[in-house]
Amino acid sequence: MGLRCVGALCAVAMALSVAGPASAQDYGTVVVFGDSLSDDGNMFAVSGGAIPPSPYFQGRFSNGPTWVERLVGYDSALNFAYGGARTDNTNNFDPIPGALGEREQIGQYLTSTGGAIPSGGLVVLWAGANDINAATVLGPAATLAAAGTAAQNQTANLSTVIQAGADTVLLPNLPNLGATPGAIRAGSGAQQLLLGATVTYNQALDAGARSLTGQGTDIIQMDVFSAFRVILANPAAFGFTDVTHACLPACAGASIEEQNKFLFWDDIHPTSAGHELLARYASLLLSTESIAPAVAPLGEASFQARLESSQAAFGRTLNALAYPDIWHGGIFAEVIGNRFDGDAQGGAPGYRQQLAGVRAGAEGDIGGAIAGVAVSLVEGDHDQAGLSADAQRTQADVYGSMRLGGGFFVGADAGVSYSDYRKIERDTDFPTVVAHGDTDGWGYSAALNAGYVIGQGAFKLLPNLRVGYLSSSTAAFSESAPLLALEYGDRDISSGFWSAGIRAATTLATGGRPLQAFGEIGYEGLFATSTDDVTAHLVGNTALPVSAAIDDPASRGLYLRIGVDGQLDERTTLSVDYGLSLGEGDTETQSAKVQLKFLFGG
Repeated sequence: MGLRCVGALCAVAMALSVAGPASAQDYGTVVVFGDSLSDDGNMFAVSGGAIPPSPYFQGRFSNGPTWVERLVGYDSALNFAYGGARTDNTNNFDPIPGALGEREQIGQYLTSTGGAIPSGGLVVLWAGANDINAATVLGPAATLAAAGTAAQNQTANLSTVIQAGADTVLLPNLPNLGATPGAIRAGSGAQQLLLGATVTYNQALDAGARSLTGQGTDIIQMDVFSAFRVILANPAAFGFTDVTHACLPACAGASIEEQNKFLFWDDIHPTSAGHELLARYASLLLSTESIAPAVAPLGEASFQARLESSQAAFGRTLNALAYPDIWHGGIFAEVIGNRFDGDAQGGAPGYRQQLAGVRAGAEGDIGGAIAGVAVSLVEGDHDQAGLSADAQRTQADVYGSMRLGGGFFVGADAGVSYSDYRKIERDTDFPTVVAHGDTDGWGYSAALNAGYVIGQGAFKLLPNLRVGYLSSSTAAFSESAPLLALEYGDRDISSGFWSAGIRAATTLATGGRPLQAFGEIGYEGLFATSTDDVTAHLVGNTALPVSAAIDDPASRGLYLRIGVDGQLDERTTLSVDYGLSLGEGDTETQSAKVQLKFLFGG
């Protein structure tokens, strides 16, 4: 029957046997019930090596290991599946002694365990095709009736393992039986009948599975029907050159590489390559918890962008504070660019977001206080391993500072951001399947600052401190995809932030017009940070939602900024500056601007 798959050994076996993410859960026991699609040699054993015969691979109904063996590791599951099994107590190979139907398989296992399935286990439950195929000789009405009855039986089998304590059940439906080589050879009538029977079974099984939710068992439906439809739509992308004919008997002596150019080994069973794709799909379904964090960087980038905008608002007041005699209020327009490079953290991948656009605003001296408002619009690309999106961000900030006696100043700023992520594309890791979605979110910040102006001449130093609060959110959204689409929940990030810096500013006369230049260095950190987990749910599936914890966002850390500002004429100034923040790990933020300001006064 196979060996028990224990803890980390299961995870290692899955990682080695299936190209793709390792399972998100360690299953103490993996128990398999079903028919020839999952049989790892049980029918071969009870038939004395007669079924299936050579050239079938070591008693499997294929030319290689089955999908379950590839999923959990070769010979590492308690496998009770028998070729020919129906969903009830019968087997199409009866009267061979020991050839069990699926219901009998479950009963035999539960008898050996005292009626219970060990906690933390995974149960695989896949049958139904033999019920339908056996009924085809009785005519269309009997075939469709058999499909409905088989779904009822499978629902009852599912209920049995749930009542026995199954924590997780992987429940595949049926592929289109009308698209198998045997059905194709039988003609269009047989194809349509078997397609109808397949749909009848799958719809009834889905309804049955939904009726059994809410009992604590994670019922993960495996949509094999859609998986095979994806494969048949683009066979070449999966390495297949023939998806309508059986490999046997013509290719019995061919190499495994040549055999696996066929999707089907015989009239109804897939080749080893087909089983490998089933294993990949199952592994991805079981890995939702490790896949869901792929969307986390969207929220992290929005959080970092609000920090950068808040710091930029504060920075616009510093030169005015340094040189009140030559600073002029006015209306300004800027061409700006931002780049955010986020380090991988807590299961979430690293990312890069590059945006460019414009910022416009006005600032002036109101009763000795510097006040301003700015609004920006930027757009660009968000890129990371396995995910990309078009990003657009609108931000608005208000800011002000007041000079106090003796060179001291205090100030405040507040702002809001709206981030719009469109055309999100996530590679599901199942060939040709890309999940699409859109989401948006808001960010808010408020900060207080204080500092001191040192110096009376052309060179001044402005040490400064800031403390503030930031909150950002990313809205829930659903992906669309033929397979593996996820629905994500709302996600919020909030944190206090602080910075300590010093700006050195100087002024020079060039051709009778003043030119200012500055350099600034400082450090920005976070405190009291709260980060929601990423929550996700397989769209249209009875699987339970998953939750993945993500590390808190990285602080912006050490920051540097340089810039120059000069008057073009009596009413216009031009300024250029560049900023760089070097946070934890490889986290990095860059910003640049070129500003034209049209002065209020001469």
